[in-house]
Amino acid sequence: MGDSSFTHLGQLIGNLPGLPAESDRAKAVAQQQAWRKVAGDEIAAHTEVQVENRNWRIVADAPVWGHAVSQRRQALLEGLTQAGLQPVDLMVEVRPPRTPVSTPAPVRQQNPLDPGSAELLRQTAHGLKSRDLAESLNRLSRHTGKNRSS
Repeated sequence: MGDSSFTHLGQLIGNLPGLPAESDRAKAVAQQQAWRKVAGDEIAAHTEVQVENRNWRIVADAPVWGHAVSQRRQALLEGLTQAGLQPVDLMVEVRPPRTPVSTPAPVRQQNPLDPGSAELLRQTAHGLKSRDLAESLNRLSRHTGKNRSS
């Protein structure tokens, strides 16, 4: 079985145009790990790192995390330099995480009163001393399936 025309899928995927080379992926992983180590787990959990030509763009998911990075900017740059990454600049951008578009709430169906209950409410309202309560019961009695005027 010397010569085979079979090519492993991993080799094909690695050669697709537009995909980062293996060394670029390894470099990105190393940068992410260095960022987590220097910034700490809490900040790293709310930020994303994009490195381009030694310029580090930190994308925070909320203003508070962007502010935390900005406040620690110099210490973070020094920590990344000590980790051997030699960043030139650290830029902070705040971009909320993408959320799926929510569907509108379903229209609430009204459950109208049956005519017998509506009539009972009107009769009860007729015998009450409290005018406000009687008006409320009359309004409630109008919530039948048909449009009736009282």
